[in-house]
Amino acid sequence: MLWLDAYVANVDRTWRNPNLPMWHGRLWAIDHGAALYFHDSWPNGVGSTARFAAPPYDVSQHVLVAYASAMGETHEAMSAQVDDDLLSSVVDLVPADWIEPAPASTASRR
Repeated sequence: MLWLDAYVANVDRTWRNPNLPMWHGRLWAIDHGAALYFHDSWPNGVGSTARFAAPPYDVSQHVLVAYASAMGETHEAMSAQVDDDLLSSVVDLVPADWIEPAPASTASRR
């Protein structure tokens, strides 16, 4: 979970707001509103994915900070599974009317 939050830059899974309920013996990650935060400025054309990806993830306030020492090993295992096919299949699950064109795409069509 810590790796996933770092991957999507979720800054809101802290001790104050863990959003990790247990239900029927399983852990559920909920409320991802603080992840992929570049979308907050998307309509203004300032949502830079490069700027979003550049800063290192700060695990110091994460609810699972105790597992941070395993991040290198976890990254090797998990990043090998995240490829273009996986990301495309995930994006394909999002209804088309939920997706806005990237600002650069909109500008190039004008």
